[in-house]
This record gives sequence, C-alpha cells and structure tokens, in this order.
Amino acid sequence: MAYGLEPSTGEIAWQWHAPAEVTDITVANGTAYVSVKDGRLYAIALADKHERWHAPSTSSGIRISIPMLEGGSIYLGSTSNDEATGDVVGRWVSPTGTQTSSAAERDGIVYTATKDDGLFARQGPDLQREIWHVDAPTVETGLALVGDVLYLAANDGRLLAYRASDGMKLWEVPIAGETHNSSPVVSGGMLFQGDYAGVLRAYVEPSLAAALPTPAP
Repeated sequence: MAYGLEPSTGEIAWQWHAPAEVTDITVANGTAYVSVKDGRLYAIALADKHERWHAPSTSSGIRISIPMLEGGSIYLGSTSNDEATGDVVGRWVSPTGTQTSSAAERDGIVYTATKDDGLFARQGPDLQREIWHVDAPTVETGLALVGDVLYLAANDGRLLAYRASDGMKLWEVPIAGETHNSSPVVSGGMLFQGDYAGVLRAYVEPSLAAALPTPAP
C-alpha cells in the first residue's frame, strides 16, 4: 500500500493498493512514482489514483533506490524511463550482472552503488558512458549527494564518503552495533544515519562539533 499524508495533521489523504510491497515513492507534477517489489515502477495520478503506466525496474524483490526525476526522465537504480510514457530510455547492467542497489543523480550523471562491483558514475540517456568506477563495499540503501561528496552506509558496518567528481574515497568511519543501516541524510552541516534497531546517529566535522553546546548529563 502506498500512502500520502496531510502535512499539518498526518491524516491519510491518498492511498493506492500496490500489487506488492512498496519500497520508495517520489511525487512530482501530480504523479506518484512508486517502486514496488514486484520488479516494476508505477506512475500513479494523484488526482484519481489512475495508473498512467508501469515499467520494469532494475530488479525484483530487492530494495533499490528512490525514483528521481530529471530532464523528462525518471531514474531508478541503473534504469531510466521516459516520464510521460514509462518507456525505457536506458538501462545499464553491472559487469557481473549483480544488483545495482542505490543511486543518486545530478546534471545527467547517475551515481550507482552495486552489491559486488563497486561504485560507478555514468552519463547519457542510455547510461552507457562511464565517468569513473571505484571499488566500494556492498550498499543496499540510498546514496546522499551533497556538493561534491557522495555519502553511503555499507552493509559491512561502515559509513563512507567519496568525491563525486572522480570517485576518490575521502574518509570512512565504523558504525557501532547494528549493521543493517538506513540511507544517510545531510542537513545543517551534519550527517544523520539510522539503523534497523532504531538508533539514530549524527556525525559532524570536528570544527563544528567544538561549537555545539555540550549535552546535559
């Protein structure tokens, strides 16, 4: 089931009966783009819940990335579809054919993490032009792209940052405890990351940490 909530009250304003478990939703231009675990991406009109189109997504049964709308195309993992028709514009398969787990997009460049093949930056309507590729651990959550930095939470319990322009790894820190992690989020100069155990962690540069108030005991 996919839901839309009233921001002021939290009451259900919209719902759509999906054919399988919903993983992620993006809303734009009066349409909800819904990634579903039946291996499809659905475009649902918000006004009447009419299905505009559906199309195959990167893979079925595995959580992939949040649908992203850019320049008339909707990107999901390593697949791009035409926003209006759902027709596949481009699809890229990793070298070993394993799952492309999550992606971020900016200015026509799609940054994609994979289960076994590392981290890629690819460009072009068909995603066939490789900008760079680096080794990286398995990632099954979303990437956060802020400025020239890509942040990711790996399955092996590490939080990592890579330079988006060339793929250079900038730093990594261990994530204590639970290794089933959620996607990182950056806001106000801080990076937030949670896990399946319900723990939320905040990371910050040392210079900013020194200026923050000391928590009460």
